[in-house]
Amino acid sequence: MRLDAYLVENDLVRSRARAKALIQAGKVQVDGEVSTKPAMDVAGREVTLLESDHHYVSRSAFKLKGLLDAVEVPIKGAVVLDVGSSTGGFSQVALEYGASHVYAVDVGTDQLHPSLRLDKRITLYERTDARDITPKMCPQEPSVLVMDVSFISLEKIIPTVLREIDSIFHICCLVKPQFEVGPESIDKKGLVQNEGERLRALSNVEACLNGEGFEVIHDMEAVLAGGDGNVEYMVYASRP
Repeated sequence: MRLDAYLVENDLVRSRARAKALIQAGKVQVDGEVSTKPAMDVAGREVTLLESDHHYVSRSAFKLKGLLDAVEVPIKGAVVLDVGSSTGGFSQVALEYGASHVYAVDVGTDQLHPSLRLDKRITLYERTDARDITPKMCPQEPSVLVMDVSFISLEKIIPTVLREIDSIFHICCLVKPQFEVGPESIDKKGLVQNEGERLRALSNVEACLNGEGFEVIHDMEAVLAGGDGNVEYMVYASRP
């Protein structure tokens, strides 16, 4: 897919003309590098918009916002752990909804949006695998965990994080079926087309949460599809 088309189809800009203008002005990065070529093929690559038509730094922000607008999550005044923070969409929304501090963790580097790097309410840990999180990294004990991870199942991440950070009482996670099911359930375009397989992925993640002592309070289809077109789900779970 062309870079300018990607920006439009993923609701990052209003029009192809606006996309072209932003790209040529050096306001778009592909895999961490500025690209000024609207026709660049970005299939399977990480696209970051440095100047947006809205104030959110990524599409993922809308997904967490959609969940927080649908169900009451006690995030105001809370300390939040953001696993898979990437550009910072979940961190941004958490702060917007009243979080007092966010610990942002991501295995990559130089992904957090510049506007969030300057926010003293965010403590950033880059080049950090979620499975390597320790209590010392979160001196202010987080009570809320938000998660948006790729290329790994949530079932492998959730138990490890909760074992290390036992102050978590609320979890908001993005379930990406393409990383929860086996390769036999994914078509040549990387899509999980079968609804039954998608729901099985959701059910498995919720069973994992149940196994860790959490009750699923609400689940919903994410307000936006994944960048590759996959249907995704947002889940909110809590424990007594």
